[in-house]
Amino acid sequence: MGRRVPPSIEGMLAHLYASVMDPERFEDFAAELRLAMNAHLVALQSDDQSHRHRAQKHFSDSPHDVPQPDYANDASINLYFVRAAHRFESSGVIDGTLLFAPGELERTAFYRDQLLPFDVHKSMGLCLDSGPSGESVALSVSRDRNRPAFEPGAMQLAHRLLPHLRNVFQLQQRLQQLESTASVMDRVSYGVWLLAGDGNGGSGSG
Repeated sequence: MGRRVPPSIEGMLAHLYASVMDPERFEDFAAELRLAMNAHLVALQSDDQSHRHRAQKHFSDSPHDVPQPDYANDASINLYFVRAAHRFESSGVIDGTLLFAPGELERTAFYRDQLLPFDVHKSMGLCLDSGPSGESVALSVSRDRNRPAFEPGAMQLAHRLLPHLRNVFQLQQRLQQLESTASVMDRVSYGVWLLAGDGNGGSGSG
């Protein structure tokens, strides 16, 4: 069998933007991202202001159950963000491999409990959103022990994709807010008007 042709960035972006209205299309994007990045795992994850880590969804050729967070366990503290939270927020992309001396990460509980069960040995993070208290939402791209470290080309691709990932994340958040507002309005038995910021009339129900 010949080598699979790397996906085009245009095709990846088509799947990514389609996922705004059809979230299942994000799986297509994640599959192409794994191929383009020579990665075995892509994950959506969030961290609170104490850098306690929670994986939201895994995308992989061999699906894993997403572990429930144990916030009483120090292993849930994301050491990547402890080392580079401010750099992550400012640059948007970090190669976690470069944050530790050889063998240093592998001696931690975070590695043993959070990374090793999923064969994560090299991991890159893309910051989708961050809050004023230090909380963050990220997309991670990971390689197993049989794959090399991230090349400059992989970092360049991550930087090209980052503004689009952030845009789609914001669109999805806005859409969820609108859907929530519409759901509340549908349950109100009397008319409701939504006013714009300048006080002018907007849309109404009833």
